[in-house]
Amino acid sequence: MQNGFGAPSLDFIGCHVGHFFAIETKAAGKKPTDRQRITMGEMARCGGKIFVIDGTGKTCTYAELEAWILATGDLVYGDYEEDESSSIAQTPDDSITVD
Repeated sequence: MQNGFGAPSLDFIGCHVGHFFAIETKAAGKKPTDRQRITMGEMARCGGKIFVIDGTGKTCTYAELEAWILATGDLVYGDYEEDESSSIAQTPDDSITVD
């Protein structure tokens, strides 16, 4: 929720394996404000994935959000397995090594 200070944003923002996303939650039957729609458009134009969730199934659903999160992880990692001998996971192309 905005308090009038700083740049407008949505309820939740995040980055999952390098993919930016934002979530706007609404009460059932409520729609994003004009300012929120402008913010969503700006984020989407920059490559962000936007989810509007109101819990009714008429907007994005939690299942869609979960499917996107799982799909973006699969696109990046595939069958990649973390190196258990290190406390820092290697990147899929093994460009980072930790002894």
